[in-house]
Amino acid sequence: MNPIAKAMMIGGVVLIILGLLWQFGGRFLHLGRLPGNFPFQLQYLLAGGPNGET
Repeated sequence: MNPIAKAMMIGGVVLIILGLLWQFGGRFLHLGRLPGNFPFQLQYLLAGGPNGET
């Protein structure tokens, strides 16, 4: 088998495995969560902050 074809097949399998890990393991490993992703309360946004300042 051509070595380039073998490397591309191995790379494809690795990408599939990483995609499955990202899809199904993301719930447990928190993959894809950025530091800015945090829960917030809408009332704080509408009032201008936790103390109501604007």
